[in-house]
Amino acid sequence: TLGFVEAMRGGEREIQLGIPGEAAPRQLKVRIPPGVKDGGQIRLRGQGIEGGDAVLRIRVDEHDVFRRDGDDLLMNLPITVGEAYFGAKVAVPTLDGEVSLSIPKEAKSGRKLRLRGKGVPKADGSAGDLIVTLMIRLPEVRDEEVEKLIRELEKKYEGDVRSEIKI
Repeated sequence: TLGFVEAMRGGEREIQLGIPGEAAPRQLKVRIPPGVKDGGQIRLRGQGIEGGDAVLRIRVDEHDVFRRDGDDLLMNLPITVGEAYFGAKVAVPTLDGEVSLSIPKEAKSGRKLRLRGKGVPKADGSAGDLIVTLMIRLPEVRDEEVEKLIRELEKKYEGDVRSEIKI
């Protein structure tokens, strides 16, 4: 079992491999290729029973922020009403560290923004993309001032916001 980030970055891990008929388990260094998938396999040539191959089945833990879709990583990014309306530059975590993402003016909740090359690493050294879905988050404070501001905001809508939804 690998942590999500460890599976995406790759690296080395020492494992103990018990072989029937051998008194002590073998200590093996296993090279984990970047971007290994849940359910993937790593073959250890000559390390199995009687010199055969040992095959390790990989399990990758889920992550609190990222989800994998092929070579792309997906994430939901909470933004404030002000960031959505005025636009903003916000910090976004990636496998390589934080990057600055420009939120366009008048961004809608559910809009997807693409960070090229910030997704799952590939064998050729390139990487998939990070797809960021904007999620407008309202203030969690409930008080008269916030409610007054929201009522004023409600007056600014022209028509029914659901008018385009038809069956």
